[in-house]
Amino acid sequence: MNKSVSHEENLRRISKLSKIMKWISRILAIVLPVLVSLPWLFGDQTTIAYHTRLDSDMLDLNWLDRFWGVTLVIGTTLIASFGLFVLARLFYRFQNGDFFEVATVTHLKLFGQAIFLFGIAKTLAATAMLPILTDGKFFVIAINLSDLMIMLIGGAFWIASWVMLVGKHLSDEMADVI
Repeated sequence: MNKSVSHEENLRRISKLSKIMKWISRILAIVLPVLVSLPWLFGDQTTIAYHTRLDSDMLDLNWLDRFWGVTLVIGTTLIASFGLFVLARLFYRFQNGDFFEVATVTHLKLFGQAIFLFGIAKTLAATAMLPILTDGKFFVIAINLSDLMIMLIGGAFWIASWVMLVGKHLSDEMADVI
């Protein structure tokens, strides 16, 4: 027998899942900058070479290199943390049953913008770190597939939410005409 789920049961499930995702997003937003800075603070030359995709023989690390590494990594990650806080706010709105409100879609748009900006900042930080770590011997624009995918996913959320906002305004205008 095919049992259909009631409207109230679906709302209860959405609320419960949204509450869990809200807390996961908040915790990740706080913990992420700390976790990504640990290799720069406490890692040896081999560890930092691994994270920067350089040969460890190319590096001659001093405290200033570590300072710039921590600064760029934390600065970049704070953009992602902002996006995660916006995502937590989006899940809070879902938890309260606000699915297609303008404010909810605006949070989705802001999340997409933050993730897109994070992809750009990640690329720029990696590009800036190469001359710093090699004493100016090497300069390469350090873009890879994961950076492109981050920008693509962020851009997709950004554009989809923009389309939803425009569609909401159009449907409101059409409702006024009718």
